Amino acid sequence: MLKGINPLLNADVLYALRAMGHGDRLVVCDTNFPADSIARQSALGRLLRIDNVTAAKAVE
Repeated sequence: MLKGINPLLNADVLYALRAMGHGDRLVVCDTNFPADSIARQSALGRLLRIDNVTAAKAVE
């Protein structure tokens, strides 16, 4: 376990955060946003999920 890192951040999310560089954008959205179709157009090419958590909690 990584010390000090919230366990809500799964391996896929941590990978994407590590791979981000200057000028990259991260979108945190709720279920009403068309995230899957937007994610397919991104550099990563797939949707990352943190389930059963509010957007505010995910950002925290």
